[in-house]
Amino acid sequence: MSAHIKLPVVTRTPTRGSTATRFHSSLLWGSVSVLMWSLACHLPVKISGYRGDGTISRTKFFLNPGARVDLEKFSLASPYKAEYRLDGLPKHRSGYFVGLGVDVVQADYSQWPKQIMTGPNGVITLRLRDAGAQVLFDCTGPVDKLEWTWVVGERLGWFGNLFGPKTKTSFIFPEYFDSPSASYVLEVSYEPAVGAPDVKAWVRLSAGGQK
Repeated sequence: MSAHIKLPVVTRTPTRGSTATRFHSSLLWGSVSVLMWSLACHLPVKISGYRGDGTISRTKFFLNPGARVDLEKFSLASPYKAEYRLDGLPKHRSGYFVGLGVDVVQADYSQWPKQIMTGPNGVITLRLRDAGAQVLFDCTGPVDKLEWTWVVGERLGWFGNLFGPKTKTSFIFPEYFDSPSASYVLEVSYEPAVGAPDVKAWVRLSAGGQK
């Protein structure tokens, strides 16, 4: 008859410094860090430091709150030329679209403003310089050839050329900011075609998500 030897069973309870405890602690702090980063990204943009032309406002969208600046309105039936100072423009991680807003109401949700697309159109120029007078973009083209899209719940026509030279894209990239805010000069000129519609338009800078 063979003998059976019963060995004692030893159960270890994880101590404060055990691998299991350290793993759960790291997981907890990792979750807290992600939550804090997420909340920081979703904080409203500080616009109180803006000292430039136009009217600045916040755009409310939880996943990507932003800001926009609306400059003065002009008629697409008349020549227009202006220079705007954008002092203290707040930095935004998504950058700013710079384009043309138009006062057009239509029943559908197409991004193309039909009143602008179907008739004679003028030519618009947008040129942006930084505080050191370096030209960041210099774009010229017909209004009906702009890249029309929905930005923050409204139509915006901009020079969309994200895969081409940045100087031909009317967009303020995040890397242009070397501090939480920056100052720029925006030159706007417009020359209407004969018979261009008497529609109010304005230049808008827009950053952040859509409503």
